[in-house]
Amino acid sequence: MGIVMGVCRYFIRDVKDTPIDRNILFKWANDPITREMSLNPDPITPTEHQWWFRQRLDKRRDSHPWHWWMLEGEGEGPIACIRLDRGLLDRDSGLTGVECYKVNIVVAPERRGKGYGNALLSASVNRVIRAGPQQLTLTAWIKPSNEASKKLLKGCGFTFRY
Repeated sequence: MGIVMGVCRYFIRDVKDTPIDRNILFKWANDPITREMSLNPDPITPTEHQWWFRQRLDKRRDSHPWHWWMLEGEGEGPIACIRLDRGLLDRDSGLTGVECYKVNIVVAPERRGKGYGNALLSASVNRVIRAGPQQLTLTAWIKPSNEASKKLLKGCGFTFRY
């Protein structure tokens, strides 16, 4: 009886100002399910995306404390992307003035439902904690109908307030 070993390598890297990152994020952002589940369901134009992408990168360069990472599979290219925007919770959250990271995550349409979102969120939280804070507050704003995001967030320990 023989033994077969399967190997697949994944890595997390910074989102970069490259045509590949700009184009893949534009494509994923305009996916019909992504738009339907977005808080703003309107399609995004190339001009709007270019401006938004540049603004995000500029904030990161300005020592704005936030993170933007891409999950890739070796030889497979981008699979999912996460952005953790640092800020303060407001009075509507019930935790006024608490420092937090707002989670924004998107998974390639053809990779959804396979655990990549969970893996990327978990790895990202571990990266942030290793870099500094021993306690981390995360928030995510989603539509109540977004069952996939609710499942992902519940699996990572989030609770919901309606």
